[in-house]
Amino acid sequence: MTDSWAEKIPVPPIFSDVPVNYPYAKSIYYLVQLGAIPGGTNEFKPDKAVTRGQFLSQIMPLAGFQLSTRPSVFSDTKGSPYEAVIQTAVDYGIVQGLPGSIFGPNQPLTREQAATFIWRMVKISLNADPVKADLKTPASPWASEGVQYIAGQQLFGPDVQAAGGPLEYRPKDPMLNKEAAELIYKLVQKLF
Repeated sequence: MTDSWAEKIPVPPIFSDVPVNYPYAKSIYYLVQLGAIPGGTNEFKPDKAVTRGQFLSQIMPLAGFQLSTRPSVFSDTKGSPYEAVIQTAVDYGIVQGLPGSIFGPNQPLTREQAATFIWRMVKISLNADPVKADLKTPASPWASEGVQYIAGQQLFGPDVQAAGGPLEYRPKDPMLNKEAAELIYKLVQKLF
């Protein structure tokens, strides 16, 4: 007799653009198995920028927060498939939005925004302590603590260069799907 702990999670179908030997394959397919990344499509588009709403929809369920039933505080998230998860992030203090009372759910997420969302989530849900890291390119002042945390915890993949000196995290660059998958995978492995 088997129970849920003994049952194996089914292997997800392979994306045509993410072969099993791809440097980010392990993290991508792990998150598909967790349900953080939707499977069932032919392509993952690893080099496409992840959107702000998409990223929140991937990380918020991992924190175990109950989805908000409150109306959206942002004018541009009403009716969005990410509306409830964004409002949940607002309710818990993980996101604050953009100027003009908008969130920009379909806007590309920057690497420093991703770091800030993750930092706030672990600080609130796990009482994580700040971490320092030596960075080549500084982050925006509002994102500095988050980028320091991500870099210091080494929650990144081969996209970050660390050749014996300061890390080149590229905080203002868009966060690509493959990079977001690696960040979330390493977060799950390290903290949860």
